[in-house]
Amino acid sequence: MNTDPTTDTSRPLVAAASALEDAATTWLCRELPKCTVGAAGPASGGVKPLVDTSLFALVRARLHPADGVQEEFFRHLRQEVERPGYRDLLVRNGDFVNFYGLPYAALVTMGEDGSAGRLVRAVIRSGVPMWTERPPHRRLDVLFFLCLLGISVDSGPDEVLSLSSLVSDPNVLLVTEQESYAMAHTAMYATEFGQRRAVWPDIDLSDVRDLLDVLLRRAVATGRVDLAAELVCGAVSVCDGRVAVDLAPFLDLLESSRREDGSWPRYAEERSGPENWPRSHHATLVVALALTMVRRALEPGPYPVGQLGRADGRAHRDRVRREVDAALSRAAPAASPAAGRLCGRAPGRTEAGPGALWDVPGADRHGWIAALEERVLRGEAGRREVCDGVLLLASWQDEDGLIRCCDDGEHHVGSTASALHVLNAARHQLSAS
Repeated sequence: MNTDPTTDTSRPLVAAASALEDAATTWLCRELPKCTVGAAGPASGGVKPLVDTSLFALVRARLHPADGVQEEFFRHLRQEVERPGYRDLLVRNGDFVNFYGLPYAALVTMGEDGSAGRLVRAVIRSGVPMWTERPPHRRLDVLFFLCLLGISVDSGPDEVLSLSSLVSDPNVLLVTEQESYAMAHTAMYATEFGQRRAVWPDIDLSDVRDLLDVLLRRAVATGRVDLAAELVCGAVSVCDGRVAVDLAPFLDLLESSRREDGSWPRYAEERSGPENWPRSHHATLVVALALTMVRRALEPGPYPVGQLGRADGRAHRDRVRREVDAALSRAAPAASPAAGRLCGRAPGRTEAGPGALWDVPGADRHGWIAALEERVLRGEAGRREVCDGVLLLASWQDEDGLIRCCDDGEHHVGSTASALHVLNAARHQLSAS
């Protein structure tokens, strides 16, 4: 949906998002003392949380400069970059200066400079950061860091963006969880978190938005909290000036997975404990980052910067989507609220467009499975209809969640084989019920 904060239906979502953002930010402020290089130097487990915190503080300061909350984060960053252990970290890890140097770069963008500046610039002048082989989304991290310091290079973010899997029209059935993270990162850093208009290859950007939307709904349905949050960040970054993803399922996931102390786990079912604190910190931070970006996108003003691409094929894709939606709605049992929740549509819709792709009566679930299997095997099922179909099928079988058919409890569609495995297990479960 296109979320408009002025509509009656969107106001509760905006209020819920703001409340969750406040909760996440409060927890992050409380945990700041743990985000440190510390006495253990580079081996300290608080280094990555420190770097993550600097990114959050930087983006929040850019999007909400009038907020006073981020000053507490920057005060902590000033203290940390002056530690001897932090300078040692920069010297020993020159090939990752874009990562370890981010707290310093965040302060530079706020008009400050510190003792770490000489070391950071010396490492950059050595050329080491650009010599290290990196995949496109990690190279975009480096370029974003250099941009913060006002340093330009010959191969800019637009050239790197053209090499990324995000713009290669991948088959979503073959996109792994790690690749989903990479695509979210690409969208965020290529656009500087929605504040830069990237030069996109000759593609229809609606396909990119559709891809991120499908990956987001898959992450939400499988309880991947941090991945879902990063995909929300990516989706906001590449939208055409309005938030065009359905936020309600994402907010539902946040509400249901939030811990009593105000943090979030990486996975909805992950246990709390000191050993999981770094993962909880990262998950809570990206939740706060996503909600910060959403809040700014729902406020008046030129954010996010509208990303422009080729619009060919939009009418055809919209027609196919309407047909798929109509077929799925007709096939879904009218009394199944889970079907509407998982597929982002209200249950009980019965309108059907001409030439629907799955013209199978809702009661014939075995026939419906066979039809979907055939489309997967023949390579005719697009990423949106396959993922919607698997999620809808899961909602029929288990009103409280998804079909759990794999030995390790995983149930997301990571490949064509796993899609067929899900469908075959569902057939057996239906036969036994």
